[in-house]
Amino acid sequence: MIYDPETEPPLLAVIDSGTTLCNVPYKIYDGLMMNIAKKLKHDPAISFICTREEDTETLGPCYFNNTRCLDITSKLEPMRFIFGGIVYEIKIDAFLKDVNPAGTLNEAPGPP
Repeated sequence: MIYDPETEPPLLAVIDSGTTLCNVPYKIYDGLMMNIAKKLKHDPAISFICTREEDTETLGPCYFNNTRCLDITSKLEPMRFIFGGIVYEIKIDAFLKDVNPAGTLNEAPGPP
């Protein structure tokens, strides 16, 4: 668990399912990215890169380099969010998809 709403003060987060916008507090972002990195760090087929801001060493943008979404969706657990005491689960493959240069979903995955 990255954040426990039972023991920590409330945090404001915005998740807009209609766009690529996901605005969450830094604590949540950092925890999520570090957990993904820990889960995939020993897999030589996956290149996960996170940047750091020079002045503060704060975690910056993270991305997968030359890695298909198909290669990682089975290796990550679903994301769980708690809203109003109810746990909502989102499977990784529900939102992480490979697209071609035209911006449409690949029917058959291409090489990484």
